[in-house]
Amino acid sequence: MKEKSASNLNLFLNTADDKSIIRIFSDSKILAEKKIQSKSELSEKLLVEIERLLKSKKLIFFDLSSVSVFVGPGSYTGLRIGVTVANFLAWSLGIPLFSADKKGKIISGIKKFVLPKYLHKPKITKSKK
Repeated sequence: MKEKSASNLNLFLNTADDKSIIRIFSDSKILAEKKIQSKSELSEKLLVEIERLLKSKKLIFFDLSSVSVFVGPGSYTGLRIGVTVANFLAWSLGIPLFSADKKGKIISGIKKFVLPKYLHKPKITKSKK
């Protein structure tokens, strides 16, 4: 069985722009980073790309100590996906979740879940019958 890493490993997600950023920090040092196109299929690609990045450093999800996510403002769909994945990972792994600025610096304390901050109110209308 793999030994638990002694370092604090933080997963940072920023899915607010055309290129999403996945970053793994150990304390304040960046261990790995990947940028992926956010325009299509981000909801299908994000967890897969996170796992690939972890594997590239011989890590697994359970090695993570915390998750941080940029909550906006930014792309409505991108933010929803990133925030949902961050909430899911923190909850399922039982690790702390933080709001972060665009570069990954933590801006708020431990949360049970985070909510996105959109540029505009969602444009949701009643369905036409």
